[in-house]
Amino acid sequence: FDARGADPSIQSAAMDDERPTTAELLEAWRDTTRAAELAERLARLASDAAPEAAERAASPARQAASDARDRASQTRDVRLREANQAVSDARTSETVARDRYHDGERIPQERPTDR
Repeated sequence: FDARGADPSIQSAAMDDERPTTAELLEAWRDTTRAAELAERLARLASDAAPEAAERAASPARQAASDARDRASQTRDVRLREANQAVSDARTSETVARDRYHDGERIPQERPTDR
């Protein structure tokens, strides 16, 4: 008996029985080969699907960016129109003030005299 109290002759016989047969080894090899091939196919499918998934995910982001750009452009256009209108209004006011000034220069004004 060994240190654990087991009979070495029984252990040896059990070890011989646990040894796989050539057929079992061949079956295990085939199983692992099929598993590896399946893993490769799945990896290819995942790799092929990744760009499509990225495209599907990016599409809403691109649309949102486009919408934001359009809104910004519309806002900018409104602000430009408002700014142009303010310039036009200021120039109109300037013209009115200039004309009043020139009219005032042409028409003699009565000035109070110091008497």
